[in-house]
Amino acid sequence: TAPARAVLEKEGFRYRNYIDIFDGGPTLECDIDRVRAIRKSRLVEVAEGQPAQGDFPACLVANENYHHFRVVLVRTDP
Repeated sequence: TAPARAVLEKEGFRYRNYIDIFDGGPTLECDIDRVRAIRKSRLVEVAEGQPAQGDFPACLVANENYHHFRVVLVRTDP
């Protein structure tokens, strides 16, 4: 859909004149280092604590354990 395509294009994906053989839709692609969400990600250590005071943005926080992967959405200072 056009909204999904717009989201992907904001992340760095581009249409390269390829069509999906299964649904006939456009195929979007990009180099992994051009994906905005990946470029802006950081690896940090976190600790359990009290909620921070303030109006912080929502951030996705995940672990690196492939077999026990978890991710949460928290408001924090990026």
